Amino acid sequence: MTSTHKSAVQADIAETREELGGTVAALADKADVKERARHAAARTRAAVGEGLARTREKVREVTPRARAAARDPRITAAVAATAGALTAWLVARRRRHLRWDRRLAAWWSRR
Repeated sequence: MTSTHKSAVQADIAETREELGGTVAALADKADVKERARHAAARTRAAVGEGLARTREKVREVTPRARAAARDPRITAAVAATAGALTAWLVARRRRHLRWDRRLAAWWSRR
């Protein structure tokens, strides 16, 4: 065996060892469920913290406008009228469905 061939083989062996070392480390990281759960929890905590900060900022922006709108009697009247109309619609819808349920029950009892 020549020295150049020998050094090439040794270099190839060293490279293969490094690749295997990286593969083993990656497999060990994947197998460490506890550490992966910690990382996932940390990422979730960070995401929730960022979302909370954005929400706080939005509330700070909107609060003065909402207070001003709440003082306007036209907006208060519009909200009350909308709530009343929605309530009336829901009551009528429920009564209509109850009548239909009674008719259906009567029809089934005659069969």
